[in-house]
Amino acid sequence: MKHLFFLLTLILLFLNSCDMFIFGQDRTVCGGVVRDVRKIKPLENIKGSVTYLSFEVFNREWMGGEKPLSVEGMLSEGHFGGNVARDEEHESFKFDFDADDTFIKKISNALKESGMLEFNNWNVKVAGLPPTDDFYISAKFSTGESLYINFNGGRSPVGFSECALNFVMSVCRMVDYDPEKCPKLKPYVNPYVGTHNFVYQKSGKTQHFTFIVEPTGGDDGNSEVISDGDFGYVHLRCAANKVSGKYHFDVLRHYDDSGLTQVQKNSLAGIISLKNGDFYLEPLQAAPDLPDRSLIKQE
Repeated sequence: MKHLFFLLTLILLFLNSCDMFIFGQDRTVCGGVVRDVRKIKPLENIKGSVTYLSFEVFNREWMGGEKPLSVEGMLSEGHFGGNVARDEEHESFKFDFDADDTFIKKISNALKESGMLEFNNWNVKVAGLPPTDDFYISAKFSTGESLYINFNGGRSPVGFSECALNFVMSVCRMVDYDPEKCPKLKPYVNPYVGTHNFVYQKSGKTQHFTFIVEPTGGDDGNSEVISDGDFGYVHLRCAANKVSGKYHFDVLRHYDDSGLTQVQKNSLAGIISLKNGDFYLEPLQAAPDLPDRSLIKQE
């Protein structure tokens, strides 16, 4: 009973601690760290031009028509680059070019005229939330002023959304964005699907390995492993699964023609990894008596 009371006390102390420590503007809460700075410091009558600009905008409510889902951009040392995402089903429109004086004047005016400078210093953010209505901008002007606005989860000040959209659409026009310039995303193709051939050749001995990964699988797995050479003939049915970025081939059974049948079920026939566009095999139970388990590059 004493142990139970002690455990309950620890749990209550932990729950209370989720919202009891305050360090400056950061407050630790269960589920993430909150920055809650709602006191704005408007920038007025800015005479200078933008010398540095970095922004990231994501807003699901804007998506559709000419309005993008997200925009990212950075202006620094006379260069402006970034991308515009139409939605999550199309490739992003990328832009990358030199920013001359004419462009810097345009983007400076777009920033000043958007109305966003009125909300300078707003910083309300919760960690761990999925992107919904998120905004970040940091800018510096030649006359010394700095702009910073940051929030996520729709925690924007009243009246800000229209200002943000004005700026975003100005940027889209400046970089010549058009939704039609964003091609449809190609269906994902698993690079491991298909046939992979490897050859072990050392000390006058040779072993050929064939690892076949099928597009779909079932109760009888999704891959076939054939190993033939000086270390015997093994023919296995396996379940290929991605583990920590590599494909592990778990043995399910032997085919009837397999010369070696001592390979145990649920052992690993081998591990295939992909690095810099090349496949590598770590040969395991596909050749039980192989003396060297070093990686073999695909032919």
